[in-house]
Amino acid sequence: MLSSIHPLGERTRGSSWSITTTAYVFGSVVGGTTLGVLGGSLGWLVLREARPEALLVVFGALAVLALLREWDLVKFALPSIHRQVDENWLLEYRGWVYGIGFGFQLGLGVVTIITTASLHLMIVAVVLGASPLLGALVGATFGLVRGGFVLLGRRI
Repeated sequence: MLSSIHPLGERTRGSSWSITTTAYVFGSVVGGTTLGVLGGSLGWLVLREARPEALLVVFGALAVLALLREWDLVKFALPSIHRQVDENWLLEYRGWVYGIGFGFQLGLGVVTIITTASLHLMIVAVVLGASPLLGALVGATFGLVRGGFVLLGRRI
């Protein structure tokens, strides 16, 4: 789906690649920030009295488990919603609209198919961090990195 957001594709739809891409990255950062604030707030409500050492041990154990899963040394299914962003938006809306919409959904991460344990690990990190501000920073960084991959198609 995201392979459709490139200069040639945007030109054929009468959209500006730079505007669509800017909107996409913005939406992804906002989605990631939203996820981070929600996770950090949940952690603050539930874990603010927990010992940091215990939280670090939990995170470390889950990080090792995620790594083992990614290397196919342990096998288990990740919780995931089996849906993609709606590709019909490409034809129905202006570039900046579907850019923000696609970016927000992918920045949230949990509203589309999840293929890697790294998203779950990031969510665990922001919850265990027990800080909405820290969650916002981690989530925004996640959204920026995830959204930034669309820039790889800039030469198409």
